Amino acid sequence: MRGLYAAESQAVSPLLSVLTGVTFDATAPGEECCGSLNFGQVVWDRRIHEVSGVPPPMPECVRLGFGHDDRITSRLFLAVALQTVDQLMKSEGTLFSREQIQVLSRAVHPTVRLDLEGAAMYKDVKKAADEAERVRMAQEVLLKLAETGQLSDEITPLKTKTKSMSELRELLLKSYNALEPSGDHKSLFWKGMCRPLIAMSSKNQVVVGPEEKLVCGRCEPGRVVSLPAWNSVIDTAMNNKYLWRGASWRDLVPEHLRLPLKEWVAGGGAFTPGGEWPAWEDMRFLWPQEVERAKGCIQTEAKKQGVDSDEYPWVGAFLPRGECISYEDDRARDGIYATMPDHLRFWRVANLGHLIKSYRFSEEVIDMLEADATQLISSSEKRRPRVKRDYYIGSYAQAYVVLEGADSAGSSRLRLASVPYCLIAKDSKDALARQKAFWEQVKIDAGCAVSK
Repeated sequence: MRGLYAAESQAVSPLLSVLTGVTFDATAPGEECCGSLNFGQVVWDRRIHEVSGVPPPMPECVRLGFGHDDRITSRLFLAVALQTVDQLMKSEGTLFSREQIQVLSRAVHPTVRLDLEGAAMYKDVKKAADEAERVRMAQEVLLKLAETGQLSDEITPLKTKTKSMSELRELLLKSYNALEPSGDHKSLFWKGMCRPLIAMSSKNQVVVGPEEKLVCGRCEPGRVVSLPAWNSVIDTAMNNKYLWRGASWRDLVPEHLRLPLKEWVAGGGAFTPGGEWPAWEDMRFLWPQEVERAKGCIQTEAKKQGVDSDEYPWVGAFLPRGECISYEDDRARDGIYATMPDHLRFWRVANLGHLIKSYRFSEEVIDMLEADATQLISSSEKRRPRVKRDYYIGSYAQAYVVLEGADSAGSSRLRLASVPYCLIAKDSKDALARQKAFWEQVKIDAGCAVSK
């Protein structure tokens, strides 16, 4: 399989960019941050599955959650570890879970906050018997964070027996000073976590849009040819051994590969729609599996919102460009199942909530997706006019995006797709209000609106 790639190529396929993960990093003191970080939420918990047995993150905070094959650098880890120990030195609380380590979600500087006061709300709550045990538990938690972040460098202080937090801090600072002699671990900027802006160009194409501020290479303008971000669709594919002809996804990644600054390729390069990377035809079973996964998530979301959920007409699930989906539900289902593989095999389908963790969106793009949601709900009402169902698309569990038209030099756009399972409000007015509120939140999450 490695013969499918040019060893000297600096650009890699969108799929490989996803498989190699994101690197959580921090700038060196004095290094400027990417201008894209100045819009909305900066850092996200990149895990696609919710963690059980823990309370929600603290206000204005997010857990330091790594997505599939994400990794953390020594510089950032040591900065986080030092801030963690600094806070433990000012408190008598016990750090017993990595889920207690949180960061300010909108700060451009990595800023740690420890959830010590909410310890009783954690299922695995523990309390240290003395200071020596408190230090040891903190070392174990930080070591677990390093392992989860696939930190390759050994952090000796975490395996050295120490009697006090101050002693642990001194050892961590010594390790940090080896990387950064100034010892400054608080004025760093996030790096590698920036979210490129997806917008529409003057040629009516989906592009990474131009920015007013100086941006890094990953955020430079270019046409979008796929949606390279780890999300539930790719997760479903990677867990299907039959889809990959029994091969491990790691077999697709050349040993020499390093994640490029840019995660897409404009105008050809290592990825072309002709398939210079594995894009097998047999993707028929992927979307049905993702639909089943989404149903469970929608049921969970219904409980959170205090509403009902039920089956939903296929005619209101997806309206492909230039096609007319039949109002016969079985034929609509077959049409969607026939259409989706063409997008799936080039990684042009993604859950919107997961995609937002890697990209920002212009207001124009979100408005288009919201208009699609309204049209999908309208289509569902035409299918079952005699059955009163106040459906609404009001959660990320229901919202997927499909990149259409990326194969040609003509126009392209993102379209909203959903699944044949939907949230149901108490009446039409409630449904309209809930759907509107959801898309207002999407705009905030996408970085094109300000939180009130």
